[in-house]
Amino acid sequence: MPSRPRNEPTAFAMTYDQIEHELRTPVACVRSLSEIVRDHPDMTEDQRRAFLDAIVTESERLSRTVERLLDSHTLRRGVS
Repeated sequence: MPSRPRNEPTAFAMTYDQIEHELRTPVACVRSLSEIVRDHPDMTEDQRRAFLDAIVTESERLSRTVERLLDSHTLRRGVS
């Protein structure tokens, strides 16, 4: 698993508003970008690749957030 970027807080340090933002933002980006790719079949290959790269980046961000939340929950329960 890739390491967490330095500017991403651990789940312990995150407030509800931060968690909400960290979950909603990448989901909204993935949805919007994928709809653009779907709705514009005439876009160039370079444009399509840029949108797909952004989708991958945002989905990775979402995955890291979910992992931090799950790790935090596991630590709080005392499960290893």
